[in-house]
Amino acid sequence: MNIFKVYLSVIFGSLLTVISCEVEGFSRYTVVEEAETCEEKTKDGDYLVISYTGEYTDDGEKFDDSETKGDPFYFKLGDQKVRVRLEKSLQDMCVGEIREIYISGQEIDGHQNSGAIVPDESRGEVFYRIELLKILDKPPTPNLFKKMDFDGDKQISKKELLDFVNTGAVGGLERHGTVEDAVNVIFKGQDSDEDGFISFEEFSGPKHDEL
Repeated sequence: MNIFKVYLSVIFGSLLTVISCEVEGFSRYTVVEEAETCEEKTKDGDYLVISYTGEYTDDGEKFDDSETKGDPFYFKLGDQKVRVRLEKSLQDMCVGEIREIYISGQEIDGHQNSGAIVPDESRGEVFYRIELLKILDKPPTPNLFKKMDFDGDKQISKKELLDFVNTGAVGGLERHGTVEDAVNVIFKGQDSDEDGFISFEEFSGPKHDEL
């Protein structure tokens, strides 16, 4: 049996083309939706922006997904900060392509610092459905306004700013004394019309989605 096997199956009466690949020592994956066009394919060193779900194949229980985190997930391909077998299955991928990736329990690996949840290997095989949204040459800038606007009313209150700072997302505030002192300084500098809120227009930090 060849180490690398490719099975091509065209489902008649449907536009769906399924391509299944298996690479020795790594996961197997299926291309369930191909990109309409492909100007660039993924390679080591690219920053990939993806949406994904992770499920156990025995009962379909979801253990992780990008939607509940509020933003697509991104990482640098080749850094091995997500599961090695996942990374290998995301090589040569086009924007708009969707792959389903299967990893057996004994092959589960990964790093907790990736932001993704490491599944329980005792549950056996896991399944990821991954859509490639973007390929970037540098890390995307997060939309800080969106992250601070907890209630989604398009403005940031002092309490929301304080809550955001208390998540540990902002460092180097010690020179302002207490956290509350730092928040007061930041808020005063941003709330130019002094109405008690920082509007989208007033906010000087990153506020446009790159993800």
